[in-house]
Amino acid sequence: MKRPAADNRLARRATAAALALALSIGLCGCDIFETKLAGGGSEAGNAIVVGRLTDASGDPMEGVIVRAYREHADPVSDTSAAPCEPFQSDVEGRYRLRCDEGGVIQITGIHPERRTAFLMGGIRPLAKRTLQLPDAVLRIPGRLRVALPDSGALAGGYVYVPGTPYFQPVDAAALAAGSVVIDPVPTGTMREVRLAAPGGFPSLTLATDISVASTQTTNLPAYGDWARSRSFRLDPAAFGPLGRNLVSFPLLVRLDAGNFDFTQARADGADLRFAKADGTPLPFAIESWDAAASRAAVWVRMDTVFADGRGQTVTLFWGNSRAKVPPASRPVFDTASGFAGVWHLSEDRDSTHTPGVYRDATPGGTDGDDYITSKGKPGAIGGGLDIQGRMWVEMRFASTRMEPAQALTLSAWIKPDSLGDSSSILAELENGYSLRLMHDSTARFEFSNGTETVSVHSVKLPIKDGKWHQVAAVFDGGTATIYLDGVQSAQVPAAGLISYTGNSNRRFFIGNWSNVIPGFDNYYGGLDEVQLSHAARGPGWIALAYANQAPGAKILVWLP
Repeated sequence: MKRPAADNRLARRATAAALALALSIGLCGCDIFETKLAGGGSEAGNAIVVGRLTDASGDPMEGVIVRAYREHADPVSDTSAAPCEPFQSDVEGRYRLRCDEGGVIQITGIHPERRTAFLMGGIRPLAKRTLQLPDAVLRIPGRLRVALPDSGALAGGYVYVPGTPYFQPVDAAALAAGSVVIDPVPTGTMREVRLAAPGGFPSLTLATDISVASTQTTNLPAYGDWARSRSFRLDPAAFGPLGRNLVSFPLLVRLDAGNFDFTQARADGADLRFAKADGTPLPFAIESWDAAASRAAVWVRMDTVFADGRGQTVTLFWGNSRAKVPPASRPVFDTASGFAGVWHLSEDRDSTHTPGVYRDATPGGTDGDDYITSKGKPGAIGGGLDIQGRMWVEMRFASTRMEPAQALTLSAWIKPDSLGDSSSILAELENGYSLRLMHDSTARFEFSNGTETVSVHSVKLPIKDGKWHQVAAVFDGGTATIYLDGVQSAQVPAAGLISYTGNSNRRFFIGNWSNVIPGFDNYYGGLDEVQLSHAARGPGWIALAYANQAPGAKILVWLP
């Protein structure tokens, strides 16, 4: 009996999964006995497998169609003939399979109404003999959440349980989540779960000897081959109430000799991985890595930071000499999450006027040209800028992505040395928006709504105190707000939309307002971590970003 073609079978199996097929597993044990066939008839020369099906109470299960699969069969790509003819259990729960000889098989059966089922493996049919199997009990199933390994070429593949009809395609939703869920799956101990990648690549074993409990979800982490791990959690007491859950929040993880042994990892940190408590991988990006100094800064994208601080445990994995840096298919600072541009400013060059030095951490790729003469300067997080007068970073862009009209969030870390009449931290050249330090030590957020200039001033900042301070500004379509070190400083009404002059020569500056007016709006001092969003971040987001990024931050509690 031939199976359907691969595409038809894929649709049929996926439909079966959606109908919540359920099963429980057992291995064919030593109680199996053999009896010779009398010979003759249509069963002459065949191997016969017989058994009985019951529910958990021992009552017979009638009407269950029992099917057989070769032990290592792939439910999608395997087009070989089924090893046994299917059989429907009778009123006594008994079944009788007529099979071909050769190889080990597994059998499964599904009750059409109760949706309970069984899986029994380790069965070896023999020609002209009958194998009497132990009773199989149909139970409510569990399910598997399988974390996907690091790869940019999994779309179109699938994760499956060999020797069964149970699998789950790797689609766009699975890639975004970093995992697939196979529901149902056998209860008991499963021998193997495999990944079939597209393009004819060999399938990969993801896990072996997996224990699954009835009605429960078993999580399979992606990093079973990593030798070392350590977990940390967010401490809500360190940043206070958030007001609401934060989605796709970029969490800064600082590593040092106190929480991480750099000698156990690869020299470039390529074997670092992060995962949620259920094993689902988390996107991350290394900003800086200095193994000799035992110091690193890594950004991890939290899918959700809960307002009450619950469920915030993350596990860091390392210690795999074969690991490579994962592809950036799931960025930390995603444009889909509202980020328009993020510049860590850790890069260094010996000469100025070098294009594209300062990399944009978003997929937008608006890299900054270098007009900074100083180099090797520490920042608030990794490396940073030391701007003294007529120096700047310049970004040229053609799209309107960096010119949001309805909502805008700006932030930067600063350590000013001195002040002029006006010192530009960052500005969009087309008179759209700017964030500056004023001669009276206040910060000013300013933009045009087409009718008037909206301006909001903060309280005075400490100047020359030798400390890094975060300045942030938010426009939400109704108000303009400025924050200092995570705390709201001032707010004014601001109706309408941000207006731009429409000049096609669009440019964005860090550390200056323009490159055409010498000495105008020059900034003096340290500057680091500039972030621009086309979303209005709330007070909780701003407060957590400050508490997380501030030098010496203590919001992460490392577990033993």
